[in-house]
Amino acid sequence: MLKKNPFEYILWTNLIMVTQGNMARCNVPAVLQIYAYSMRRMQVGHTDEITRRFETTETDVIMLKLFHNCLLFLRQSGYINRMFSLIRLSMDLNFPGLSLDCLEACAENEKPLIEFEEMVLRSGMPMPEIWSRVEKLRQAYSYLPFPLLTCEAIDDFRFRDGLDSERCVFSDDVVPFAHALKSPDNRLHLLLVVVQLTKMPLIRSSCLADKLNPCIDEFGESEAIEMLFAVLTDRHSYALPFSHYAHFYAPMINLVKGLSVTPSFIPHFVGHEVYADTVSKLLLKCSEAFSGEETKRRVFLILWFRFQRLLIVLHKLMGKLTKSYLKDTRSRIRDQVSLPENRDIIRFYTELALCEFEAQDKNDNDGRNFSVFWKIISEKSSESSRISCTDMMHLYLVCAELLIQNGLKDRAIQVLISLCLETHATLDETPSNSKQLIVKSMKSGMKLVKAELEALDSQPAEMALEEYFLPNKLLILLRVLCLIDILHNPQNLEIRNFLNELQRNQLGPEAAKANERRRFLREQVMEMQMLQLQLCISLSDYDMYYGFTNRRLEELLERGLDEFPRNMVFLQHWASLKTILWYKQRGCLIRAKAGIASLAHLVIAAYSRFGSIEDSDAFSSDALQVAARNRLLSLFETFLPTNLNRSEIEEQQYRVLRRNSIFWRLYMTCLSEANAAFHRCKDVLLMAIDECPWDKALLMTGGMILPNEQSFLHDLMTEKHMRIFAVPEELEILRDQ
Repeated sequence: MLKKNPFEYILWTNLIMVTQGNMARCNVPAVLQIYAYSMRRMQVGHTDEITRRFETTETDVIMLKLFHNCLLFLRQSGYINRMFSLIRLSMDLNFPGLSLDCLEACAENEKPLIEFEEMVLRSGMPMPEIWSRVEKLRQAYSYLPFPLLTCEAIDDFRFRDGLDSERCVFSDDVVPFAHALKSPDNRLHLLLVVVQLTKMPLIRSSCLADKLNPCIDEFGESEAIEMLFAVLTDRHSYALPFSHYAHFYAPMINLVKGLSVTPSFIPHFVGHEVYADTVSKLLLKCSEAFSGEETKRRVFLILWFRFQRLLIVLHKLMGKLTKSYLKDTRSRIRDQVSLPENRDIIRFYTELALCEFEAQDKNDNDGRNFSVFWKIISEKSSESSRISCTDMMHLYLVCAELLIQNGLKDRAIQVLISLCLETHATLDETPSNSKQLIVKSMKSGMKLVKAELEALDSQPAEMALEEYFLPNKLLILLRVLCLIDILHNPQNLEIRNFLNELQRNQLGPEAAKANERRRFLREQVMEMQMLQLQLCISLSDYDMYYGFTNRRLEELLERGLDEFPRNMVFLQHWASLKTILWYKQRGCLIRAKAGIASLAHLVIAAYSRFGSIEDSDAFSSDALQVAARNRLLSLFETFLPTNLNRSEIEEQQYRVLRRNSIFWRLYMTCLSEANAAFHRCKDVLLMAIDECPWDKALLMTGGMILPNEQSFLHDLMTEKHMRIFAVPEELEILRDQ
């Protein structure tokens, strides 16, 4: 079939999975050989009479999918050194002259490793536990390949009595998988794939997920649990306080702590700061790669700012935020903004202000953190009285949402009115938001919205990738109208009816089906409607409307998850609902075709619901934990083929879940915590190995839960040629020294 049509991606994935997904056939060299063959075929392209029939097929698109899956396979099988070498070579080929020293090992960064290893070796723990911990430590610090080594450099990197030869990755080792893309327009897609595979959670939108990483049944889904942090990296609104989802964040953090794999930027791990530094530098290198294309350069700088903000939030949530860390982070961000090429870009000042707000103490709402906004507004108002730049409109919107969050309602309305009237706000005056002025501003805003909707017809149906990361004027104006409407009169239905009409006509299901731009706008407007209902509940004093608004919110979320199953905002809010019965919450997440993200949110929902119950004593607390575990065990067993009563939807979900190690690791962890019988845990482990024979994290989890099986699992890693950083025999010798 591939001879007849070599440009069919599904055929290539099935050919790969015949080896990769088969317990008997799977080993790393054999799978990589097929990847090399498939990617070489895409590079060669249309060469004979048979393949010329497919000249309209763009081979770069298939190449990028294969490249993504190849990097994912290397990461999952433990070859992180080779993954970064492949990333480096691919960037070298597509961006000649770009220096990528950030992807080379640095001896200075790895000095703490030996000290930590000594502590583990002298701890007196059982050997299986020692091996597991040392392996994770070496993964956390030794993930980058060696640079071209001189004799002096070799001495710097020499580990104890020898050099880790696996980290000496030569071009010949990765050149079969690295190819220059045929069209320069696809280079942004390439770098976004690279950034995504460093576990940076950059995808919040379902439309972006479909464009950047199409979900293929049984293949190609990431096992990086860090993807859940997309709602923290790119918050859908700042009008709601951070505490609004506090009951959701606690179980999410606990889940991520248990399932994340080193190397990782999560503060829970030893060595997290080294990996966070690598990801930060890579994002800056990606922006440097597009130094001649300003829009694309900005995309990676925005991602860099978001990553710094995410690190602040994670440190805060885990209780590890220190004054010295904040000082260093502020210094990095301000240094970046002050560069000549960045100092005139308003969007970066908005990101700077957001970082300051994330870093502030929850009791600090005296307005000092608005100084960045006021300074930019003051400077721009002295240059011109009109607001014409989309970045400036975005700054006004974010400023207004933060004012709402801090309870400064009148000042927020003043800022929103100025945006609708396209005139800069006067900051030294006391807000006087008369009803006539509000009505006038809303009419002006509606006029601007209608002009943008008319312009929508002349815009291309397909969106450029960079547009997903940059502010959209239509969406800004619609959100401004929503916020004014809610703040001024929560019972007013005018704007809500307008959005409903918009969702039926210009952005209706039929219009969105064949038009990527309208589909994306439809998704974002649905998020906006969700925000409207959330603000109605949190700001309104009318208790009589609470139940009605909640029902409308539930209906909206159900529709949203049906149309946009990979939207992380919809998944998060549905999982955090406490007002619906469990069977309904569970059923909607099972029906949502979001793969492992659905399952992860189900687990968070289970722990969140029980965690919200007030427990008066230790017995009650233990009973709630047992109840949550039993609920999860029932959930996992619902998907298994042994369940004779499983529905067709559950069977379809299992076809995707079974190839993701997170499913099996969660299942085994729940069995372990429930003190399940040894034979039951082992049966699940064998079933998991049969479905994911290439996944190293799965085998390591199995070794922790079943220590008696660690020797067998280590032999299996060796047989499958997985990357092993620490040899048990070596550790035996080191422990006895």
